[in-house]
Amino acid sequence: PLLFKIEPEKAHGLTIDALKIAQKQSYVLPIMKKLFDYQNPMLSQDIHGITFENPIGLAAGYDKSCEVPKALENLGFGALELGGITPKPQPGNPQSR
Repeated sequence: PLLFKIEPEKAHGLTIDALKIAQKQSYVLPIMKKLFDYQNPMLSQDIHGITFENPIGLAAGYDKSCEVPKALENLGFGALELGGITPKPQPGNPQSR
């Protein structure tokens, strides 16, 4: 795919920007859900009283500033870990990642 040919930081920025645009358009989110969401009871997981629709989660770090939660929740993940809580902004890992 095209994104693998782009420098990782730039690819990450492009996808976040695209998702920002998508979540601002009211008609896009239902289309995303229809295209990417897959429901099957066999995939459902109950862990410590929390039900996850499927076992695929998006790990911390993709949307560090919690900028595109509405878009991400329509991509079919069973769980999302978004943003972070710190008293001050953190610099992150050194480039290049």
